Amino acid sequence: MRPLLEHSAGAFVVVKGMTLVGCWYVMRRYWDQNAEFVRKACLGGSAAYFFLWLVWFIIGSL
Repeated sequence: MRPLLEHSAGAFVVVKGMTLVGCWYVMRRYWDQNAEFVRKACLGGSAAYFFLWLVWFIIGSL
């Protein structure tokens, strides 16, 4: 994502948005087959994303 950020914020937003929409679509389709897995994957992914950003912000403020 770094090259996109260096190129333009708009390109980053478009690609990031497409990634999120694509993941949502795949998980929504899989929900009917295994809802418990999708629920756990969403919670685990959200927690990992949160802690990754938290660590980056903490390191950046040192």
